[in-house]
Amino acid sequence: MDTNNIILVQDKSFNQANSYNPDTPDNKCDHLSVLCFSGKRDVVVENCVIDGQSTRWGSKASNGFNHTYNNCIFKNATARSFDMVRGGNITFNNCRFENDGSRKKITSPYAIAEQCDIGMKGGIRDVTFNDCVLNDILIGDYSIYDQADRPKARRFTFNNCKNLDGGAIIIRGKYFEKDSLVLNNTKAKVWIWPELLTKLYWAYNRKFGDTRKFDGWNVITDEEKL
Repeated sequence: MDTNNIILVQDKSFNQANSYNPDTPDNKCDHLSVLCFSGKRDVVVENCVIDGQSTRWGSKASNGFNHTYNNCIFKNATARSFDMVRGGNITFNNCRFENDGSRKKITSPYAIAEQCDIGMKGGIRDVTFNDCVLNDILIGDYSIYDQADRPKARRFTFNNCKNLDGGAIIIRGKYFEKDSLVLNNTKAKVWIWPELLTKLYWAYNRKFGDTRKFDGWNVITDEEKL
């Protein structure tokens, strides 16, 4: 971790009235989330409550590497409590993901809804959950960056994780290297889309989905290829 280029956030509570984005002039998020990070800077978030309330994503990160979340609670939001696109080396230690009813709970690995506790996509790699509580995660959903052929999401590890209700954690994968999933002392129901289904879904979105091509939409860095 680069200690000269680190964002450290400790002992804070974030919601729609009190949001944080270090990359805006007023350090506030837009109306879509309450805690945001972007760019290649190390991030450590400790002992924080991130309540997305009626925002879309709650906590949002993009193109980030070396993020660590310790003892945090991610709550609510209408689509996802935590959403990240592109990046890698992301670790959650003793974190809890809750849904107080702001979105429908996912109960099956075959669910097609975009809603989830955690969404990670855009070729994200090397993600570890240690001693975390969550209901479900959606890995490798389509993103605007997938208009270019990106690497698959890969190398996800769950150590000693559990579902709040005592059942299995729901793990859904769309564009994901299924052999890179590691479950240690973690009960899960897993379904990874067949490659043909993913190709059809990608082709549909590339033609009829969000086709904006902002600066850097097709950039794939060497760090993302690892």
